[in-house]
Amino acid sequence: MHAAEARDPQIRRLALIVIVIYNIWSFVGYNTVVFLAGLGSISPELYEAASIDGAGRWQQFRHITLPMLSPTTYFLSLIAIIGTFKAFTHVWVLRSGAALGTTDTASIVIFNEFNRNTRYGYASALALVLMGFVLVLTLINNRIAEEKVFYG
Repeated sequence: MHAAEARDPQIRRLALIVIVIYNIWSFVGYNTVVFLAGLGSISPELYEAASIDGAGRWQQFRHITLPMLSPTTYFLSLIAIIGTFKAFTHVWVLRSGAALGTTDTASIVIFNEFNRNTRYGYASALALVLMGFVLVLTLINNRIAEEKVFYG
């Protein structure tokens, strides 16, 4: 067994981890800016009234900050779920032959069927199935958000 063949399972295991770390690194700035905008929209009078009523820092965070940030958290979670299923560019650039397809996402499979295999109908059907799956997840997320998100 050659050294390259011995490293192959390690490369396959690490390929997805590298892509996850890269995506976290590339989107943490966007999420931070959106959360900071959400924090900036919380009225300081709410914290002042809570501290006058005797609420500590943890109680202020739990009863003021989290509920007031729930629309922002909902938006970012929805964008993250949709972004996960449409991930293409980062994965396409970071994947290699040694990963043996372990990092392929649905959008890469659709692209390969359309571009390389020229199976246009099959790729279109896969894209519609992906759209339906994302739509169902979005509806489930909206149903959960009806109860949890506070639009005060």
